[in-house]
This record gives sequence, C-alpha cells and structure tokens, in this order.
Amino acid sequence: MDEVLRWTTSLLSLCGFGLAMGLTPALYAATGDLLARGVDVAKRLGWMLLGLAAGATVLLLIFRSFDPTTLVTTFRGNLDAALLNRTIDLIVGVIFLISVAVVLVWRARVRDFPTKTKAPAKPRASAPAYFLLGLGACVGFTTLPIMYLTGRLIHGLTSDDLLRSVA
Repeated sequence: MDEVLRWTTSLLSLCGFGLAMGLTPALYAATGDLLARGVDVAKRLGWMLLGLAAGATVLLLIFRSFDPTTLVTTFRGNLDAALLNRTIDLIVGVIFLISVAVVLVWRARVRDFPTKTKAPAKPRASAPAYFLLGLGACVGFTTLPIMYLTGRLIHGLTSDDLLRSVA
C-alpha cells in the first residue's frame, strides 16, 4: 500500500511539473497566433510539443548527470565572500546609476519615436519551426528548478532504470 501511495503522489507531482513546464508566455502566444490564423493547428502544436518534450528530456539528463550540491559546496566560501564585498556593491551601484542617467538623457533627447506602417502579417513559419519554439521554452529561470525537482523525484522513486524511464 505504501508503494502505491508513493507512486500515486509522485506521478501526480510529475503531472504538475509537466503542466508548469508547458505554461510559458511564448507558448501561449504561439498557440493564440496559430488559432487566430486558421492554419493547420494539430501539426504545428505537435511539433511544438515535441520540441518541449525534447528540451525537457535534455534538461533532465543534464541535471541527472551531475549533482549541483557539490558545485554549491565547492563555491560556497568564495561566493559568500563576493556577496559580502562592499567594493563589488559600490561598483555595481555606480554601473546602475550610470545606466539610469544614460536612459534618462536618451529619453529627454528623443521625444517621439518614429512609426512604421505595418504590413499585414503572413504565416511564414513552417511547422518544424515550432519545434524550435517548444525547445526554446525549456530555457528559463523557472524551468531549470522544475526539471531539477523532476529528476530528484524520479531518482528517489525507484532504483530500477526501466521504472524511472516509465515515470
């Protein structure tokens, strides 16, 4: 009974992680664009999902090939020293203030932005181009922790490689 409960909760968590991987603004926009254009939706969505699955699998394999905790413990002392260094804080603060000044001066000089007439958009992207869109959706700040947690969950679920691949 404990084994069934562990597998059930793990698979439900994996479904939640899968939904979180697919909920990105880029994929929303591409799906909305597909539906608005009236092109072959099933084929393009299939390519996009294939790219998303391939990217997620690559991330999972990357995170299972090394343990990030050893990396953190290796650089822990150096990173803490760098984060607490006031000289670095001062340099970064000056860089940000200079950046703000440049943007404010530029904005004061350029009052009106030039406008271009837009041509009507044509559906130029082929179906395999959506594979790259799905693959690109796997790179981000939220997808990396999700895939790390997915790998940890699958690794802790069972020691059998066949059952891990099923999960």
